Amino acid sequence: MPKKPPKKATASKAAKFRACKSPRAFKLQAGRYRFEVRAVLNGVVDATPAKRSFRVVRVFPLDK
Repeated sequence: MPKKPPKKATASKAAKFRACKSPRAFKLQAGRYRFEVRAVLNGVVDATPAKRSFRVVRVFPLDK
């Protein structure tokens, strides 16, 4: 029987973790951010989320 992949949960800008799908896009303003993602499998939460800090320097308008 194939194993189910773990679910993902993300948090950003002091938000609590919530379920999400991958890939996921964010619209961010200029500033500093810390992104965290953790896996949840069969109700067991990964105690060590992956973390990444980054800075958005400039935001350019997207062509429609």
